[in-house]
Amino acid sequence: TGFDADLLLQTLELTDGLDMPDQSRARLHKAIGAVLSKSNPASALNHLNHALQLDPRCGVKKDKQQLERRLRNDSR
Repeated sequence: TGFDADLLLQTLELTDGLDMPDQSRARLHKAIGAVLSKSNPASALNHLNHALQLDPRCGVKKDKQQLERRLRNDSR
């Protein structure tokens, strides 16, 4: 089941500044990136990059590459 992007973004905002494991915050960014990938690929890529910085093993590398490729193709 999918989550609403607004709900995930609110969760990110509410937890900002709170002590939270990097892996958990990375998963949140990963989920936001997945939800936004169709409607807002640039923002989705930003969230995937954050996830990768927080946890290099969070599983977003392929999604990130696909979004980068899509954004490059869209800009042509």
